[in-house]
Amino acid sequence: MGIARPEPVKVTLFTLFVIWLVIYVLFFLSIIIKKHKALSFLFTAILLLTPLFGIWAGIGVVFLLLLFQATLITSHMAGYAKRRGIGVREGKAQLAARSSMAMGGLVLFVFIIATPLTIFFSDKLYNSVYHIEGYLTRSISNITGTANKLVKGGAVSRRNNYQTGEKQLMITSTKKIKETIYLRGFEGGIYTGGNWKQADDAPLLEQVAKNMGWLRWVDKITDTYQCMYFTMNNMWASYSTQVGLMAIQHINGDYEVNYVPYYGLKMNGVVYNLYEFPEDGYGYWFYEQKDLDVNWEFALWDYDTQQNLYYQIQQFYEKEAQQTYTQVPVELIPRLAALCRENPQQGLDEITAFILYTLQSNAVYSLTPGWAPLNEDIVDYFLFERKSGYCVHFASAATLMYRLYGIPARYASGYVVPPSAFQFLETGKYGAEITDEFAHAWVEIFLEGYGWTPVEVTPSSERTVSYPGFNGITLEQIMKQQGWNMNIPSLKEEVEKKGEQAKGEYKAKWISSRTIFSIIGVCCIWFVCIFLIGIECRRWYQQEKLKTMDCRKIFDRLIMVLHFGGVMQNYNGQERDFVDRLAKEVPDISPLQAQHIIDIVTRAAYGQKKIKEIDQEFVREEYQVIMEFIYNKLKWHKKIIWNYFK
Repeated sequence: MGIARPEPVKVTLFTLFVIWLVIYVLFFLSIIIKKHKALSFLFTAILLLTPLFGIWAGIGVVFLLLLFQATLITSHMAGYAKRRGIGVREGKAQLAARSSMAMGGLVLFVFIIATPLTIFFSDKLYNSVYHIEGYLTRSISNITGTANKLVKGGAVSRRNNYQTGEKQLMITSTKKIKETIYLRGFEGGIYTGGNWKQADDAPLLEQVAKNMGWLRWVDKITDTYQCMYFTMNNMWASYSTQVGLMAIQHINGDYEVNYVPYYGLKMNGVVYNLYEFPEDGYGYWFYEQKDLDVNWEFALWDYDTQQNLYYQIQQFYEKEAQQTYTQVPVELIPRLAALCRENPQQGLDEITAFILYTLQSNAVYSLTPGWAPLNEDIVDYFLFERKSGYCVHFASAATLMYRLYGIPARYASGYVVPPSAFQFLETGKYGAEITDEFAHAWVEIFLEGYGWTPVEVTPSSERTVSYPGFNGITLEQIMKQQGWNMNIPSLKEEVEKKGEQAKGEYKAKWISSRTIFSIIGVCCIWFVCIFLIGIECRRWYQQEKLKTMDCRKIFDRLIMVLHFGGVMQNYNGQERDFVDRLAKEVPDISPLQAQHIIDIVTRAAYGQKKIKEIDQEFVREEYQVIMEFIYNKLKWHKKIIWNYFK
């Protein structure tokens, strides 16, 4: 699949700040310290990295950058010739002219060759960049040992996803798996723009206990909720055939995060060891979704006393989840919010069908969609502009869309394991080796009788989109009734215009209410950076200037140093006892050295002959000795004044 031409990056306050910072860095490299090689390398890197950041560099930009490189190289060659004395034999003007013509011809030749290649083979060129980036990313991951790093956190990536194929988990099951297993290690609650915060059920369950009048037993409510669907489904008559035991090992030995199957209950150590599972793992009793059938109207006699409690917990939890997990920061995703507002749907199945239709008719699955700009919300940008992405993008968009329709939903990430991944083992169990290729993200919704249930929204041949009561047949029926077609993008131009208008309205409202302080803060930081760069440049310039400064000016600075340090404040260097007093105040300088300084400076001021460079250097060196001695005696605030202002 070809890579679509990236859109230009929009300029924001942040990018303006970065541009100004880059300008000052370039000024420092080019004018102050004259490191032209570093400048040339910087511009070359900018040109080569533009595809990775989703920036279409354009022919004009490429030509100007190449012209800059040619001019810079020509200037460097002329300077090199001057230093080597070549200009004396051939003439500096002729050399510079010949070098410029040669370099200009080379640039023109490269430009003529590169232009048609860029125009007609842009997809292949961009794909080759992604192949190189992928190779480097995988190599670095293997070298640094991060290739077997487990899935953690809720960051919605703005870059490409390069998988290494490194083994990360080992799954062992006592039963043959017949449906896809979702192992969640993270649940996202609040979306902050490019990132999901860990969902925290503790306050929610505390409110449930309070509403039930069980606030003193909130721990019991929490423990009961976590296992109640497994317990209610645990019918002893079919226990041996339906329930399974699963052991999970982390290959890298990092057990900071546990990966939990849905509809499960964690095993204790005794049971885990009884089934001869690996010692360094952990285990769960679990049901597959097809085997879960919680009947609130009937329970076996040994669960009768708990049935009402479980049902009350579910009802109160669902009520609190309705408030907690339907919150959406519409100011971050105005176009998505406008889309859902313009397309009202009725019922969970119709909402799910519309979400799948919207995502899969407008966006394609790709592990290399390119880099997203930092000034765009990644979810809004994924669906309305880039129109390509992978699981984290599909799952994030679906979670926010469910919430916009009032359905409690959470972003989830971890690993998804299809039945085909399990192999029969000699021990009589079933095992699966899980690599980073099984890492996945999905959306989970709250369903009565099931609790949090995974819903697959990422296009895939192995994973289904079903949840209890909804499957492919249901989707086809709703699509047919609504006249939707997966092969025809639903985001027409007029819809996108309404979204853009809403985006502008939300941004204007946000700027008027909150951003003014951010702008002031950024401006302050900008001025501070300019100030710091300026005084650092001045300090560096003064140090460089000191290396060639005349001994008389050095002596003037020496007097200023003494006065600034509170030493010999009434002396100006012409006193008879100046030499003895200087040697006394600065033990590192002998009377002979002090007298020699005075003699050199006097000859420079009144003598007829030019002072030798060795004498000039002697005065500079002794000045450095005196300055360091005085500096070490200064208080901290005077040291700052000396370093950056004196």
